[in-house]
Amino acid sequence: MLQESKSLNLNLASLIYLRRFK
Repeated sequence: MLQESKSLNLNLASLIYLRRFK
């Protein structure tokens, strides 16, 4: 469960980071 949460968090952060970078 914790691992899944971490993965989701990373995915969200990646999307936000990419969006900001763009």
